[in-house]
Amino acid sequence: MLSLFPILLESLSAADRHDGGYNAAVNPANALSFIGPASSSRVERQPGLSKPHPPGLVVLGVLGGIAALVFYLLRLNRKLKQQISERNRTEEALRQSQLTVSANNRQLEQLALAAAAALAIKDLEVIGKTVSRAIAQHSDYQRVIISLFKDDYPFRDIIGFAGIDEEIIVRLRHVELPKSWYDRVFEHGIRFGQFSYYIPHTMKHILNQEATIYGNGDAPPGLNRWHPDDNLFVRMNDDQGNFIGVISVDNAKSGRRPSDETVRPLEIFSSLIAQLIVLRREQNRRTHLEEQLRHAQKMEAIGNLTGGIAHDFNNILGVIIGHTELALLNRTCSDHCRRHFEEITTAAIRARDIVRQLLSFNRTSLPQAKPIVLQPIVEDALTILRSTIPATVDIRCDLAAEDAIIFADATQMYQVVINLCTNSAQAMADGGVLSVTVDHVAAAETMVGTDLHPSSGLFVRLVVDDTGSGIAQEVLPHIFDPYFTTKDIGKGTGIGLAVVQGIVASHNGHLFVSSEVKVGTRFTILLPAFDQGQPEQIGDEASPDQASGSGRILFVDDEPSLPAVAKQILERFGYQVETCTDSVRALTSCQQQPGYYDLVITDFTMPGMTGDVLAGKLLANAPDLPIILCSGFTERIDEHQARAIGIRAFLKKPIAMRTLLGTVREVLGDARHPADTDHGSP
Repeated sequence: MLSLFPILLESLSAADRHDGGYNAAVNPANALSFIGPASSSRVERQPGLSKPHPPGLVVLGVLGGIAALVFYLLRLNRKLKQQISERNRTEEALRQSQLTVSANNRQLEQLALAAAAALAIKDLEVIGKTVSRAIAQHSDYQRVIISLFKDDYPFRDIIGFAGIDEEIIVRLRHVELPKSWYDRVFEHGIRFGQFSYYIPHTMKHILNQEATIYGNGDAPPGLNRWHPDDNLFVRMNDDQGNFIGVISVDNAKSGRRPSDETVRPLEIFSSLIAQLIVLRREQNRRTHLEEQLRHAQKMEAIGNLTGGIAHDFNNILGVIIGHTELALLNRTCSDHCRRHFEEITTAAIRARDIVRQLLSFNRTSLPQAKPIVLQPIVEDALTILRSTIPATVDIRCDLAAEDAIIFADATQMYQVVINLCTNSAQAMADGGVLSVTVDHVAAAETMVGTDLHPSSGLFVRLVVDDTGSGIAQEVLPHIFDPYFTTKDIGKGTGIGLAVVQGIVASHNGHLFVSSEVKVGTRFTILLPAFDQGQPEQIGDEASPDQASGSGRILFVDDEPSLPAVAKQILERFGYQVETCTDSVRALTSCQQQPGYYDLVITDFTMPGMTGDVLAGKLLANAPDLPIILCSGFTERIDEHQARAIGIRAFLKKPIAMRTLLGTVREVLGDARHPADTDHGSP
């Protein structure tokens, strides 16, 4: 149609020349008036002019040009409308984006305020409540549950919720839901953001229906709408990337499915809670370590204090024990008096044992393994535990195997019993039965059905059994890990069982545990039975009727009462005894009379010259001189060090009569046993 424009222009030019002017070209009205008459008269061809077009064709050209112009204007108008519409849409999108950014900023601002408040909270449940309420108020989701996983039944704690009835939460708290259940959510869920997983209603069959809550109402129209049965789960990881909890939300306020923008505040809070949990756990761990340090320092202070008085205290006990044992040797002593003296001796020996236990708190004390009977250690431990364990726990013990002898450190065995029984008692908060058994067993007899394969032979078995809450199978492999605990804050340090395992292993023993949730737990310890020699027990060192001997003995101690009572005991059994309360004078006496004394018994802690120095000087002059070193308490020397410098025996005060007589006889090597000697009073 645009091709008609040249015809139209040429027609207008010809008409203008016919009138002798250009008015028609300028005035459209004139042009139209000209066109009209020209169409009814014949135009003569002028010389030099082209042949004019027919009048009808000219009219058509004009109309076509107008139509083309109108068409062009319509297209231009439509294009302008499209541009305007697109601009409006862009402006609306920008406005909506600004509104979204503003809303997100407000959300983040409110969530940041909630986060700042949570930082000052120590209780995780209070943190959970604060965060869940903030999410329900300021995010796109009206209902929130915040859960943390644990190793015991029901394997999760709901620390916060909002928009949900309390009755529903009470029911959910009793639903078993281990964190492994969420593997399906993370595998099949639609991921948004960094770690948010959307489970639409079409996939709800993968969820644990008993542990999942759904909304109410009909299905909304449209594909991008939130369905009442939709759920969104936001994963919580610790600083090591371990899965520790989840934020569950539903019932979107906007009615739309989740997006990267709507889950962003949830993920921020997920990270915040995870970091707070890590921070709280680290703080708790440090608190436990500080408490343990304070406890260790307190125990060390007790040990040091005890060490400061142990020497003098043991000297006093030695005098008491010596005189009561001398009195018991007197055959004229009535049975009534004898019972009193026996009670005094028993009390003094008990006092000696208490001092030794207090000294064990000193961290410089070294374990000393020797043959011991396990039953008395268990009895002492249970006696102490009865005053600390709640009365709702019934303690039962079966210690029928009286000859359960092991080669072990008594203090460490005591600690094993205390730790195991304390652990069992804590598992019975509502009461129960704590059973402790000691017996003999062959390795093959007790290991049936277990993964342990100890060496063959006879073992002493210690079993600690409780009827407590039990330990989940997922937790059992970790209970001996240092600082691992499932107990509440303040109820466990996580090192008790680790210490037990270390002690048992150091004694070539075996430890295993069996447990069932809501039924109870059993710890079984196997320690190699000791069948060589006799265990260390007061009164078993030597029989008075077999302890007689002969020889000259020099007894050196700065406490005058001790040499006096020792002189009476030794002389009663055939020895010749001289006493001295000054180590320097004792050295001079030996040097002035070489070979006169068959044995020297000396205390360690003495003014002027200590017992080890005295022994060294004596041995320098007489290398074959037997020497017995005694000590109420010292950290400078032990039995191995004493023997290394030539000392024949090392005795700890207070020294029972039988121990003294047996050691003297052994050192002197006197083989005579005059059974017919009368040791009664003259």
